[in-house]
Amino acid sequence: MRVLLLLFALLFLVFQAQAQHKAQEEAQDPALQDEAEAMLAAPENSPISRSNCKRSGAICRVGFCFGGEVKLGSCAFLRPCCKELPGL
Repeated sequence: MRVLLLLFALLFLVFQAQAQHKAQEEAQDPALQDEAEAMLAAPENSPISRSNCKRSGAICRVGFCFGGEVKLGSCAFLRPCCKELPGL
């Protein structure tokens, strides 16, 4: 039992290190920072079609966007178009 716990703890640490390394790389890329600033400047309540939402790399959610996501517009009533912010 202890061996399994140790194995899961080790895997967790490896995945955390990979995620932190990826976040640091994305934070240093100026093109991604410009894209994030452009997404934040977009009006949140503007209507957007589902195909345009998916084309922009986002997803139509039900109700609200999750933490680390920004609302690009509304696919329909109570269906925001949410895109994950790079580096979060």
